[in-house]
Amino acid sequence: MERIPILRMGRLPFRALQTDGPLNAGQVHQVTTVRHSAEALSQLVDDLLDLAMIASGKTDVDVTEFTLDSTFRYATSLSSP
Repeated sequence: MERIPILRMGRLPFRALQTDGPLNAGQVHQVTTVRHSAEALSQLVDDLLDLAMIASGKTDVDVTEFTLDSTFRYATSLSSP
C-alpha cells in the first residue's frame, strides 16, 4: 500500500530558498542539512505508520538488510558542522 508522504509539502519552501538567489557556502550547508533532516523525519513517520499497520495485522513484514555503521555515521553527520 503506497501512501502520500506526510511531509511532502514541507519540501516546497526549501526549493524556494534555493531558487530565490545565490546562497553562500554556509547557507547551502544549512539548507542541505534541513532538507536531509526533513527527509529523515518523513521516513521515520512512514516507518511508524508501517509498524502500526504490522501491529494491526494489515500488512506483512519485509526484511531488509542494512549496515548499522553507515547508518549511524550518516545520522551523526547531520548534526556535525
